Amino acid sequence: GSTLSAGDKHLTDIAVFASAEFIFGNLKVRPGVRYSYNSLFETIPTPSINFAYQVNEQTQLRWSYGRGFRAPSIRELYHEFIDSNHNILGNDELTPENSHNINLDATHELNQVPVTLSVSAFYNEINDGINILTPEGNSATTYVNISTNKTLGGNFRADYKGNSLNAGVGLSHIGRYQALRDDDNVPDFVYATEVVARSQYTFNQLRLTLSAF
Repeated sequence: GSTLSAGDKHLTDIAVFASAEFIFGNLKVRPGVRYSYNSLFETIPTPSINFAYQVNEQTQLRWSYGRGFRAPSIRELYHEFIDSNHNILGNDELTPENSHNINLDATHELNQVPVTLSVSAFYNEINDGINILTPEGNSATTYVNISTNKTLGGNFRADYKGNSLNAGVGLSHIGRYQALRDDDNVPDFVYATEVVARSQYTFNQLRLTLSAF
């Protein structure tokens, strides 16, 4: 393309994925694995596994783990876009990023009212994640590997679903890893709390829906 650095640039990325599901009574187990070939980088298999346990008709528990892998794209490696408004350069020294993800969640449907309660927790760890870096001054915007990025947290939600009214509230508490913790005396994770609410009411005869968030 016209916004790639000089010379012919080629990259081939091919992947296959396989999964299976095993049922043991109320427990479902779904393992999977993805394998890719990349013409520029050495790749690794990325396995995943999911568990779902149906406690009863109202309650379900889930747990999952996944390994991630992503090689740099041809754009991230060789992008070159320089004009009066842009100064963007790719980075041909990028390395692939890899990650780990863990999720836990439980859902429960109330009997008396059409309300579903859910609580979840997660942990993400991304190593050598590819991000855009915009330096100060006149230096070019480019792509860099970030050594480690982690997030962890939890979420609670309550959702109501009626004939005309759908509504929900949620509370999340998320921590983000601080790579400068050793230099600037900050904690490993800095946490933020978020509260969300939504409502949607449908006037069926008018075919009109009003929403608020």
